[in-house]
Amino acid sequence: VSIIGVHSPKYEHEKNKTNVRHAIEEQSIPFAVVNDNNLQVWKQINGQVLPTAFIFGPDSLPIFVFEGENHVQHLELFLVPVLSFYKSSVRASSNNTLSIKTSPEDLPDTSTPSKTMKFTYPSHICITSSGHLCISFTGSNQLIYCEVDGKVLDIVGTGQAGMADGDIPQCEFDSPHGLVEYNNCIYIADTNNHAIRVFEPNSRRVITLIGTGRLGTDKIGGLKRSQQPIASPWDLCLTESPCMIYFFAQKMNDDNIT
Repeated sequence: VSIIGVHSPKYEHEKNKTNVRHAIEEQSIPFAVVNDNNLQVWKQINGQVLPTAFIFGPDSLPIFVFEGENHVQHLELFLVPVLSFYKSSVRASSNNTLSIKTSPEDLPDTSTPSKTMKFTYPSHICITSSGHLCISFTGSNQLIYCEVDGKVLDIVGTGQAGMADGDIPQCEFDSPHGLVEYNNCIYIADTNNHAIRVFEPNSRRVITLIGTGRLGTDKIGGLKRSQQPIASPWDLCLTESPCMIYFFAQKMNDDNIT
């Protein structure tokens, strides 16, 4: 199975080749990505929903399409009979590979990050009531907790993409973004974990407040915090009366949690 991503930009700055490269590197995307900056592919397939996944057979003809998010399990179930069916008609060979010609300035393989790159792609920053700073780094899946003069007090997270609570040297995030502080705790929009995490500077621990670690489609809510699935929280906002934390998803819709 060969995987090719096609980037179909919605906004003008998303057409820029350099910006696309940085996004690929930030997300550690390991497969080839085509920049469809004039939307030629998007128009040809009559695209309506982002993301859209097409499955092509060995004859290059489409055999199925998935629109929207949360189709990973469906895709896995679909591929099992498809691969079994085509196995009898396509002779397995080491020559059955896809050759892709890349430009000289293309990004290096992001599956093995450079050892010289430690903290990459800072996303959000918040100032705490104690006068400290907390910065989220989506590329290295970590938080930096520091003083305003830059003195680092804590590095939160192993740097590996994952979802693990516990003491800050062992905890894991997956593309953390928005930050907000309340009652001496820092709340984190852990985007790819589909969760709201909490960093407690005093105890130097991280816990999961909301989310199951899986992409949710529930638009009603009402479950207990750790049992309530949510989808791709991107940013956070705190209100005072009554105290509510709003989280904003990548789809530009928003939800709130009391």
